[in-house]
Amino acid sequence: MKKITIVFFISFLLSGNLSGQNVGIGTANPQSKLQINHRSSVGPGLKLLDSATNLGGVIEFQNISFTRGMKLAGYSSSNFNNGQYLDIRSDSITVMTVKGNGFVGIRDLEPSYPLDVNGDMNVTGLIRANGSAGLSRQVLTSNGSADPTWENAALTNTTRFAASFVGIFPSGPPSETYTTIYNLNPADITIGTNVITINKSGLYHIEGYLTREANFLGTPSSVYSNFSLNLGSSVFDYEFYEPLKSSGSGTLFKRSTHFSQDIHFTAPATINLSLGFGFIGGLSLLSRTETGKITGYLISE
Repeated sequence: MKKITIVFFISFLLSGNLSGQNVGIGTANPQSKLQINHRSSVGPGLKLLDSATNLGGVIEFQNISFTRGMKLAGYSSSNFNNGQYLDIRSDSITVMTVKGNGFVGIRDLEPSYPLDVNGDMNVTGLIRANGSAGLSRQVLTSNGSADPTWENAALTNTTRFAASFVGIFPSGPPSETYTTIYNLNPADITIGTNVITINKSGLYHIEGYLTREANFLGTPSSVYSNFSLNLGSSVFDYEFYEPLKSSGSGTLFKRSTHFSQDIHFTAPATINLSLGFGFIGGLSLLSRTETGKITGYLISE
């Protein structure tokens, strides 16, 4: 038996590498140094079987001029798919790991997701969510446990503004005074002393808060407070009517309200507040102050 094996081995070498020719297995006309022709839907054409613990064979790629190279190595920690690994290694690190369950790790030896990246990512092409690359100026937003979606990037444009306002009314009708906090595009938004003007048509998000404070001489039985947010041709009313339980001279009433609206403006359009205030009982109103802030930005044109 040994003689037959030795004769076969010598014949194989003489027909291949020893003469400097290509070697073929399963073919009489190999087109490379080693060509293996194999036809099977199950069995491998080339199999590396390692007897070392957990190892599954290593193929090394190296240049004759360098001592360093890359390796393709198999590893098994169990008989289950998620315990089988195919690694691409350099001399110092495992560059990529493919698990038997289909999870891929980039510089991650134990990927927990279909793609696990340990490090930064740089993309030069499109990023797609469920096949969609989104539209111009949109951003990819998280939906918690659901797939992310593309949304309009409201804050990528320069049409954004914010203003504070204050009004002190010992008597007479209210008249707020606006102070600009920021206005990134004065050509689109004009913040005046008592009114904000929208000069560019589009869908805007407007929000802010209003705080009303009043001091009474005596104790009113209830206080009525309302304000209307006038956005272009639309009016949004906020009304409050509540009893006061405190007693004694110098009763303080204070209430804060947040407002938030999306509305389409057809330029030119104005934003202003109309305030109402009243009370039942009590001797007189000593002082009344309205303060707040309003912000807005263009969502889409």
